[in-house]
Amino acid sequence: MSATTRRTRPTKRPNRRRRTDPSRSGPRSTRRWLTAAVALAAIAAVVAVWIATATRPSDEEHPPAERNTASFTVDPVEVRITPGKARTLAARSVAPGVTALALPSMHSAPRAIAIGDDGSIWVTLQSRGAVARLEDASAGGVTYTGFRMPESGSNPFTPVIGPDGALWFTDYALSTVTRLDADGTVDFFADPFNDGGPLGMAVGPDGRLWFTDAPGRAIVTLTTDGRFTPIATASRRSAPYRVAAGSDAVWVTDPGADAVLRTAGLDTAPTVIQLPTPRSDPYGIAMGDDGSAWVTEQGVNSIARIDDDGTVVEFPLPRPAGEPAGITTAPDGSFWVTDAARPRVFHIASDGAVEQVVALDPEAASLDGIAVAPDGIIWVAAVDGNQLIRIDPAALGG
Repeated sequence: MSATTRRTRPTKRPNRRRRTDPSRSGPRSTRRWLTAAVALAAIAAVVAVWIATATRPSDEEHPPAERNTASFTVDPVEVRITPGKARTLAARSVAPGVTALALPSMHSAPRAIAIGDDGSIWVTLQSRGAVARLEDASAGGVTYTGFRMPESGSNPFTPVIGPDGALWFTDYALSTVTRLDADGTVDFFADPFNDGGPLGMAVGPDGRLWFTDAPGRAIVTLTTDGRFTPIATASRRSAPYRVAAGSDAVWVTDPGADAVLRTAGLDTAPTVIQLPTPRSDPYGIAMGDDGSAWVTEQGVNSIARIDDDGTVVEFPLPRPAGEPAGITTAPDGSFWVTDAARPRVFHIASDGAVEQVVALDPEAASLDGIAVAPDGIIWVAAVDGNQLIRIDPAALGG
């Protein structure tokens, strides 16, 4: 009904006879029987719910780790693809030290970034089912080469440089961990535990690839020869997400449980470190120089430092409130953090103090992945902005 619709007077008076209520009709004995039947049904429902709750196994009685611990070796499916034609990205200066680089294909959805041993920049393009390799020649521009996956529906998520020097990345939609050589050789390793789910990934201190399997509520390790081993998480609310590796442990954000998980190896169950603020929604994670883990808390516009002993210290970020997302560690021990809700990046000192807020292109929407190249240049992925941002800290204004 629109705001200008007028009510009209009924042409006939409504029948004002009292409506018949079944619970009030019939003899008084019938009404008593109906009342008793309703009461008994309610009592039976309450008892049934109590029995179901009391007999349902708890996480402590039957943790997922007891049901999912076997290892499997998977033979990869190898495919050779032809890299796309190299091209120079169009660059636009946004501010001193900040350059926006438009991607050649619309709606590519750049998600996460990894820096190669040779200084090349790798980025996953979710909506394109591809990854791209960038080479930064500074004055000569940034060269872009795309690698489109042959499988339809591919959804590359987190890239890392593996222990063998190749690019590895998770693919949520295909439920694979994929290896890519620069010549276009692709090896698909299918996750044997769940149909869909690989998300965050990092190379652990043991040389294995550690990735999260959200539907399986597990952290999974993978060797370069294809051996998968799951480590189940401790809670049915668990939804493990991003991964970071320290010198002696692997750390994982778990937004489903408002927690961070720490695991020291395949033979030990993950330690659950509960974050103190409810609905903190932990997202990105990076390691500090002292071995502490630093986590972005999207739900409360904060970052948190977590020590090995489980001590958590939270640091609020400047207002207006945003959604801190990706985080990376700089060579000097400071941190750079993206904001998924606002086009800005935070520079955070090693003590948690905000040193600088860098404003980006207003079109740089849904910032996520961030990484630091060996030359100190910061690279940022704008998922909905379809662009990469290059930040030169030395050239930033005050």
